Parts: sequence; C-alpha cells; structure tokens
Amino acid sequence: MHWKEALIVQRRKIDRRFNPAMSEDKRRKLYDDWKKAVKRAMKWEEEA
Repeated sequence: MHWKEALIVQRRKIDRRFNPAMSEDKRRKLYDDWKKAVKRAMKWEEEA
C-alpha cells in the first residue's frame, strides 16, 4: 500500500451508515416487479 493511501485509510471515518427499513418481503416483491419491467423493456427494444 502506498503511504498516501495508508494515510487516507488511517484518517477516514464513517459519517453515516445506511440501515434498510424495508421488509424482506416488500424488497423481494419490488425487485421482482423491477426485473419484469426490465424484461418487458428489452422485448420492446427488440420489436422496435
């Protein structure tokens, strides 16, 4: 590790931490719906 990189690593700190509040079921449902939308968009692209 370069000395400048080591200095950055030594001095960095966590300002904020993200903690998800969404339930696993809701996350999975939204993600599944998103994947369906992407598939539809890809098919639309092929038809154009």
